Formats: sequence, structure tokens, C-alpha cells
Amino acid sequence: MSWGPAARSWPALDVEDLVLVDQGLVAVVGRRKTDQERRDLDLVAVPYLPQPATCPVRAWLAWREAAGLTAGPAFRPVHPQGPAGLARGAGDPGPPPGRPAAAG
Repeated sequence: MSWGPAARSWPALDVEDLVLVDQGLVAVVGRRKTDQERRDLDLVAVPYLPQPATCPVRAWLAWREAAGLTAGPAFRPVHPQGPAGLARGAGDPGPPPGRPAAAG
């Protein structure tokens, strides 16, 4: 998802910031990092696209369900062989299941 100037804010979104409507999603995006009271917000419409394989709304819904998201960060770290991380910016997910950590 990368629509307009709000694209830089997508990684900071919480599940609660993405609202499903009949036409797609409405994202509530903060304009400034320093706006802790969330007073300066943009509403960004993300429509359903005709092709399911490239539709950002369908992709979000699939991700939300696959990751079991109900609250908190909407986009979390993912390891190809492990579950989604629990927090935004969790850093190194560690070794995949069944592999020892690399010697440091």
C-alpha cells in the first residue's frame, strides 16, 4: 500500500486505524510523528480493486486473518518459517524454528 504522502505512515498504523467500509478501507493516518494526541489526522481511502490478486483491501484482510490481528500494530515482522512478530520494529526474529542460532 503506497498511496500519496501518507505512504510513509503505513508501518506505524494500528489495526484500529484501518476501518473496513463497503467500498474498501479507510485508513486513519497521522500527519506528524510528534502529534501524540492524534489531532492532525488524514483519512485515506483505499478502494477494492477488480483483480483480487492485486487488491490491497483483500491483501489486508488476508494478512489480518492469517496473523490473527485484533489490535496493536497492523504490520509486524514476518519470518518465512515462523509466525508473525508481536510488535512493530521487533528487530531480529532470531533463527527459524529447528535451526540453532548462529555463533557470534
